[in-house]
Amino acid sequence: PSPLDVQLDKDDTTMIQPDVVLVCDHQLFHGSVIFGAPELLIEVLSKSSVRKDTTVKLRKYKRAGVKEYWIVDPFEKKVYVYRFASTESGRADEISFYNFDDRIPVGVWDDKESIDFAYIRDKVALFE
Repeated sequence: PSPLDVQLDKDDTTMIQPDVVLVCDHQLFHGSVIFGAPELLIEVLSKSSVRKDTTVKLRKYKRAGVKEYWIVDPFEKKVYVYRFASTESGRADEISFYNFDDRIPVGVWDDKESIDFAYIRDKVALFE
């Protein structure tokens, strides 16, 4: 979870702090900074971040090579899951949405694992 610095484009100009980061390649860790594109990024919307998280960050994460991006919308009680196609996969981007009482499959693990979002909803006061 945040705060954790991510140098998304491996440069000094693209430092981000997503709300939740999943990194499977431990070689991306350089001290306390992730240097490159994590497999999964999760952002929780706030009233001040809606536009940035749903447009600017969406494009930036896709361009950088992030495989999966979740936008958690506490206002609508939805989770929007973007799975970005890689150039070698030959498949199209996928967009799905889930409710806060769903189990959400994790694409970076080929949907073999899922996150019980109802459990998270019940534990995090932000989503009440």
